[in-house]
Amino acid sequence: MDILLGVIIGTVYGRNAKVINERAYRDVRRMVLLFSGTQFAATTYYMAETIYLAIERKTMHKEIYTHDILCECNRRTCKPISINTYVRKIKALN
Repeated sequence: MDILLGVIIGTVYGRNAKVINERAYRDVRRMVLLFSGTQFAATTYYMAETIYLAIERKTMHKEIYTHDILCECNRRTCKPISINTYVRKIKALN
């Protein structure tokens, strides 16, 4: 049954491939242009990027610990760092 359905779809698509592709391209392009002008699109993009970066950080950078970022330790003392140093360290991670 799957083979028969595949043959029918292949025949119909094969004969009208150019027209079908052109219509699909126009429809998708129109939808993307309308969607890209909205604030929802920008918000969705930034949310997806944030989720991707969070997953990437957890999987790729496993050796980074909060303790290493928030303090400067040597053999005798462990003191908290200033906010400027913290910001520089965070920027260096990204």
